Amino acid sequence: MSAFENNAEAFADAIRKMAKEKCKTINEETEFIKNQRTEAFEKDAQARCNSNIKYETARIRSDKNKSVSLAKEEAKKELSSLRNELTQKVFSAAKEQIKSFTYSDKYLEYLVKSVEEIYKDASESTVYYLSEKDLKHADDIKKALKNDSLTFEKSHEIVLGGVKAHDKESGCLYDNSLDVKFDEQKEWFIENSGLKI
Repeated sequence: MSAFENNAEAFADAIRKMAKEKCKTINEETEFIKNQRTEAFEKDAQARCNSNIKYETARIRSDKNKSVSLAKEEAKKELSSLRNELTQKVFSAAKEQIKSFTYSDKYLEYLVKSVEEIYKDASESTVYYLSEKDLKHADDIKKALKNDSLTFEKSHEIVLGGVKAHDKESGCLYDNSLDVKFDEQKEWFIENSGLKI
C-alpha cells in the first residue's frame, strides 16, 4: 500500500472518527432536547390535567350544592304546605266549635261578661257593637247589667261573635270580640306550635 493510500485511509479514518463523534454529539444533543421537551410536555399535560381536575371538582361541588339547595327548598315548601294545611285544619275545627258555642245556652253568659268587662271602665257615652245575629241578646245584656240605657248597634266587622265598643267621651276603642281572640290564638299557635320550618 502506498503512502498516498495510507494517507487517504488515515484521512478517511479521521473523517469517520470525527463524523462518529459529531453523530454522537448530535445524538446526545437530540436526546437532551427530546428529554427537555418531553419533560416540558409532561409538565404542561400535568398542569392541564390538574386544572381540569380542579374545574371538574368545582363543577361537581357546585352541582351538588345546587342539588342540596333545591332539595332543601323543596322540603321547606312541602313542610310549609303541610304546616299551613295542619294550621288550617286546626283553626277550621276551632272556628266550628266557636260557632257551635255561639248558639249554645252559655253564650249569653259569655256575652254579658264580655260587655261587663268593658262597661266597668267605659263611660255612659259608650256604644256597644254586636254581630247581627247577636243583637237579639241586647235586652238580656241590659237586664243582666241592670242598665237599660246601654246603646247597642250592629257591626259587620264581628263575624264569630263577642262585642266591640267605642267610648265617645274618651275616644277609647275596645275589642272583646271572638274574632280578635281567634286571630290572637292563631298567631300564638303559629309561633308556639313547634311547626316552624
